[in-house]
Amino acid sequence: MNTLNKYFLAGCVFMLCACKKETARLPYNQITSFVIPDADGKSLEAAVSGQDIIVYWPFGQAQPAEVSPQITVTEKATVKPASGEKISFNGDAIYTVTAESGATATYRLKIVSNQPVPVIRGMDGGSEQIGPGGTLYTGHLYLLQDKSRNKISLISKSGEQLPCTIKEITRDRLAFQFPAKLDTGRYNLQITSGNYTTIVKKIFLYRLGNPELYDYGQLTVKRGQTFTVNGNYISAVTKAVLYLDFSRSLPIEVVGNTATTITLRIPQNFPVGTCQGGMLLTNTYYNITDDFGLDVPVTITE
Repeated sequence: MNTLNKYFLAGCVFMLCACKKETARLPYNQITSFVIPDADGKSLEAAVSGQDIIVYWPFGQAQPAEVSPQITVTEKATVKPASGEKISFNGDAIYTVTAESGATATYRLKIVSNQPVPVIRGMDGGSEQIGPGGTLYTGHLYLLQDKSRNKISLISKSGEQLPCTIKEITRDRLAFQFPAKLDTGRYNLQITSGNYTTIVKKIFLYRLGNPELYDYGQLTVKRGQTFTVNGNYISAVTKAVLYLDFSRSLPIEVVGNTATTITLRIPQNFPVGTCQGGMLLTNTYYNITDDFGLDVPVTITE
């Protein structure tokens, strides 16, 4: 074989090998756009940040159970679930983008509500007495008006959640009903609306009735002596006084009590005479204080 033929053959072999080399495959696996319709049918484009697809859902719009996103990815990449495929719109969806080269990247859908932090009017402190099945009306700001996206519960001292029934939610008004069965005691109120949960500062108290002192008639008691009077719902009486007249009073000792009786003791140094202003008791139930009594005179003797 002459030299010319050798060079010609080598060139053919080189060209054949070059033709067999594959073009490098693209390594790109990014989501470049992710668009869904909002409740009004307008296009809502998500923000793609790192591996998160963040949808900022408009405040006041009902959130759908499912959506069919329109997705754009980098050149020659593929995405699963595919663009246009229906998914549950609950923030659990995960997308996998596969580059032409086979490299993969995963993206998680996140839903962020543009709802401001809700404000419940008249709940900044204090306490309120409630009863089973009672309805409470109050004002609010920024609660979602879709009942299904709100939840209201009483929380007992033990942490048990007792669901309330939402009767009405308008733009600025809320009405809900307490459970039909309640144990006496102290409760917190928890309100969930959309992505926000708050426990209001006001305390709610349920008791069977207001304290009451029954007429004790013509009562004469010696200094240092104990005596018992009757009433109802008086198990939480903590203080007692006798009124010397209708402006001056002196304390007497609370020895013990039940729901219907209270035993008291007259101090040894209490002035002898008739207390014309009668008796006043102080009942403390959690942070609700009731002063109640009778202006029936009590006579103190040696």
